[in-house]
Amino acid sequence: MGVVHRIGTERQAPVLKEAIEKFLAGVPNPNTARSYATVLRALAERFGAYTGSGPGCR
Repeated sequence: MGVVHRIGTERQAPVLKEAIEKFLAGVPNPNTARSYATVLRALAERFGAYTGSGPGCR
């Protein structure tokens, strides 16, 4: 028979703000980056800088 291992319940949520900054740094067109930034920063404001926190999250 196999061995059962308990999986830890705590895990690190990715930092949304850092992911947005890194993504935007890779967008070569400044106008496109500005458009993406508007939407992505609104997303971060709505859900918080960290995924898993903020209004609308459990």
